[in-house]
Amino acid sequence: MDAQPTESAVELRDAPLPPDPVPSEEAVAQPFGAQAKSGNNKGKDNLRPPYERLMAWYYHMPTGRKLFIAILIALAPLALITFIANVRSAQSADEERLALISGANRDIARRIASTLVTDEDIVRRPLESFRLTPAGEGDAESAPSGTAATAAPATPSTIPALVPTRTDFHSLCQDISRALSTNKSAAPELHLLDARSGAHLCHESRSDSDAVLSTLPRSKNHLEISEDLKSVIDILPVTDGNGTPLVAMMVYPWTMLEELSQPNTELPDYNLYLTQGDRQIDITTQVGVWVPGNSLSATSPVGRTGTTLEIASRRKSVSGTDIISLLAPLGMWLLAGGLAWLLVNKLLLRPLRDIQRTVAHYRPGQRYRAQPRGPGVAAEISSLEQDMTDLSEMVARDKRDLASGLERQTLLTREVHHRVKNNLQIIASLLNIHSRAADTVEAMETYRSIQRRVGALSAVHRNHFAELEDNEGIALRPLLSELAAGLKGNTPMDAHAAVTVDAAAMQIQQDIAVPVSFLFTEIGELALLSDPTQPLTIHVHRCTDESHMAALSIQSDALKAGEKVTGLLHHRFDRVLTGLSRQLRQALDYDGESGTFHIHFPTLD
Repeated sequence: MDAQPTESAVELRDAPLPPDPVPSEEAVAQPFGAQAKSGNNKGKDNLRPPYERLMAWYYHMPTGRKLFIAILIALAPLALITFIANVRSAQSADEERLALISGANRDIARRIASTLVTDEDIVRRPLESFRLTPAGEGDAESAPSGTAATAAPATPSTIPALVPTRTDFHSLCQDISRALSTNKSAAPELHLLDARSGAHLCHESRSDSDAVLSTLPRSKNHLEISEDLKSVIDILPVTDGNGTPLVAMMVYPWTMLEELSQPNTELPDYNLYLTQGDRQIDITTQVGVWVPGNSLSATSPVGRTGTTLEIASRRKSVSGTDIISLLAPLGMWLLAGGLAWLLVNKLLLRPLRDIQRTVAHYRPGQRYRAQPRGPGVAAEISSLEQDMTDLSEMVARDKRDLASGLERQTLLTREVHHRVKNNLQIIASLLNIHSRAADTVEAMETYRSIQRRVGALSAVHRNHFAELEDNEGIALRPLLSELAAGLKGNTPMDAHAAVTVDAAAMQIQQDIAVPVSFLFTEIGELALLSDPTQPLTIHVHRCTDESHMAALSIQSDALKAGEKVTGLLHHRFDRVLTGLSRQLRQALDYDGESGTFHIHFPTLD
């Protein structure tokens, strides 16, 4: 109100105060102190590190799920260690089983190789010492079996050609066969052939084996596997005492080989295979043991025969106990997490959710009703509900006391407002009485000017008291209507100017109502002093581009720019109007051509 007048009364402006900075929605939504980021970082919230996104997801997760995940993570190492230990135990069992069958396989291979070498020696010695007697020196057939016949020395030209026959070797083969069967429950079949012609010299001819034996090479000592005969054939080239090349073939059937391959220790189900190149025979009676991917196998060479012995043992079958032992850590892991979550959820989280719902529906003044709980609920929950019950009772007592005090304060305030209103009315009446007794027109106008200002203050006070109990602010339209009626009532007797109010229904604060009322009173008095016969129009409407703002326009032809209006503004009204606009923190615009004052002010709705 004490501002210095401006040099020009045509336009009254006051620079509005800068609005308070309002943070953007992006800045509010950014966590972890990201509000300090510049606007160029818009949209980078989705580019946060995965750890921050994971922590944000975990933060918004319900407590029950948080607890379940935490327990699973805490117990995961123990479950993993137990599972690995069980798997390792199963692997150790397979390793022990493999070591057992590998040792047995080596022993069996050595036993078979030793048997072959021993049998070859039993066959070789009698054959190498056997000699035929030439004709005339004795009868080979009458010579004792297995003894060499004696003959006089002779030159090579005098030695007749000796052709061995089956009769010559029959007794010898019988003796060798008996020697081969010593300490055995079964002996290999012995076949003696002429190395040059392939003719059988001993043993009865067998159609199922002769054809196979005739096709075998006879030039070196080696071992042959016959898949057709399901046998192993040991081929031994020898030369008898007469220098005749012979071939001894010992046929070992798979039944005899199975007897030789009995392990010294007890083995689980197994199969034995003799392999030579792409040929292989099974020398065990078990069937179906070899299952690729489900068996353990070991291989050992059979001496220097070029043949290998392979043993295959079925892995230990996976039983229900094994499955349970492997899945037990996982089951215990899930069971421990689920049981902990169930107990915490039932004994702690569910009661807390019930308390949360009850508190959400609680209204001050009501009494908190604790729900009945089972014996397993945490004691802290029961204590919390008891504390909330006590707190609700205390709040109810305080609310009753506050209501009683508010009622007393309302009565006291009503009395104060009533007295202030009466005092303002008395002041206005005294001013009216003194104005009528004034000696000059100037004194009478001065009293009326003061009376109009007191009336404006009284109107604001009266409307404020009328809306006080509803706490809705001051209704602007009734206030302006009352001020317009007071302004028209204080006009000179010869003035018949009309005062029109066109205002929308809105509520304003008392701090806004006082400067608006005085602004209306001052501009109205300026119009009366300039030309009391001109009508005055007050128009108030809401601003569509700004929320909670309204525009006040006061127009009259008496307010058009002129010498009298300019002089009144410069010497009297300029300072007052500028001070009132500063109270509203808005610029007061004046259009001299149309005689209009315009200003914005805030509203409550």
